[in-house]
This record gives sequence, structure tokens and C-alpha cells, in this order.
Amino acid sequence: MTTKLTAQTSNRPPFAGRTVRNDLRTRSPSFVRFNVNHYVRVKITQHGKKCLRKNYDDLAKSYGGKLGFKFRLPKADADGWTQFQMHDLMANFGQHMYCGCKIPFETEIEILFENVASDLSRPSAATENHQRPDGRG
Repeated sequence: MTTKLTAQTSNRPPFAGRTVRNDLRTRSPSFVRFNVNHYVRVKITQHGKKCLRKNYDDLAKSYGGKLGFKFRLPKADADGWTQFQMHDLMANFGQHMYCGCKIPFETEIEILFENVASDLSRPSAATENHQRPDGRG
């Protein structure tokens, strides 16, 4: 479900004018199990490329400046998407992400489920009990 939200007053709500999928104000949230070994795709920003270079430089420095490989950016497809396993994405960018940071990749990501049918058919513990994450039933 995609909803277009617009502001009705001068006090703009946080989602005003943006397209929001699964609007939590009108629907109960649901969870899908996700394995951190699954692949995700992100669009790396210029700052993100600098973060990857810094990671490489820090690793090289810890080995006395000598690594058996040269720095290379991960390959992006024609639309700018770069694929990582989720744990690799977290390892590469986690230390660079905090509230108010320059973002290393665009905030919308794509998740590739290796076996969509089995992932979607297994509800998480929160939805098995038909409870909202905030415990209000």
C-alpha cells in the first residue's frame, strides 16, 4: 500500500509530502523474518565512497601499510545500486552512521529474499501472538 501524505496545517507532520509505504498510522505493523546473510542493495553516496576508502586505509595502516590488494569500490549496476550481504553493509558503514551524520548511502534500500515464499510464510514472534511491537495487542 502506498499513501501520499500532505500537510493540512503549517505544522508539517514528519511525513508531509512524502510517499510512505505501509503507513503505520493507519495499519498495524507486521514483521518478516530477515537473515543478515540476505542481500540488500543500496545507492552509495560520495560520502559513502569516502567511508569505504577510510576503512581500507585504516586496515592497511594496521598491517603496516602493506595489503595484498588495492582499494576498489564495489561495483554498482547501471541504476547505481550496489549489492551487499546485510552483515557486510553493517560492517562497512555501521561506524559511520549516527543521528545527524552524512549518510553513506541513500536511506531507501532494497532487500532481496533468497526464498521469498518461505520467508514470508514464517511470521516473527511478534506477529505469531498478534501483538504490536509496543505490546498494546
